[in-house]
Amino acid sequence: MAAAAGLAALYVYVSEGLFEKAARLEPHWQTCAHSLKGLPGIVDIRNLGLLAGIELGEDAVSGRVLAKKVYEFCFEKGVLVRPVANTIVLSPPLTIGEDEVETMFATIAAALKAN
Repeated sequence: MAAAAGLAALYVYVSEGLFEKAARLEPHWQTCAHSLKGLPGIVDIRNLGLLAGIELGEDAVSGRVLAKKVYEFCFEKGVLVRPVANTIVLSPPLTIGEDEVETMFATIAAALKAN
């Protein structure tokens, strides 16, 4: 059963061109991620493909507090992000579109400006 599910998932990835779509979206993702530079609380922004890590805070403790606040703000707005210690980790589904990427990063920016 598990093997059949795995094969079905691989079929969807290939037939819907999800890997190619992700590759085409990567430059937009990177631009949106790095547009956060200079906002309050940002220490570092790292990305690879459609992954991003946004490091927050002046130190580990303040970063954890800020990451939790950003998570809560985003959650209230319907945007799911994952706080890991003092970093917001983003790993969207391969079906994400440009508008959703923009919404995600705009919401994170609003959260940082609000805190």
